[in-house]
Amino acid sequence: PKVMLINEWSGSGGDMFPWLFREAGLGPLVGKRTWGGLIGISGAPPLVDGGVVTVPTFGIYSTEGEWIVENEGVEPDIPVEMDPSLLAEGRDPQLEA
Repeated sequence: PKVMLINEWSGSGGDMFPWLFREAGLGPLVGKRTWGGLIGISGAPPLVDGGVVTVPTFGIYSTEGEWIVENEGVEPDIPVEMDPSLLAEGRDPQLEA
């Protein structure tokens, strides 16, 4: 059996990987909804001061042509709130779920 831990700090590939994990039926997602930042950026021409500007250049769609994950995130199958007091005690609510 497999399980994937997710939370609100998961974005980009951390959004896509749980979505694909679920689509493949590999196991439940445990934790909190992912961030929902899944658009593609490509190429970042350098600015004179050494900085860069990035802009979205492509979106991520399902095989059915549906816009996915961006601005929504991936909901867990088993929602678990990370309680700081439990973490301070050395416990991990996600692993215990």
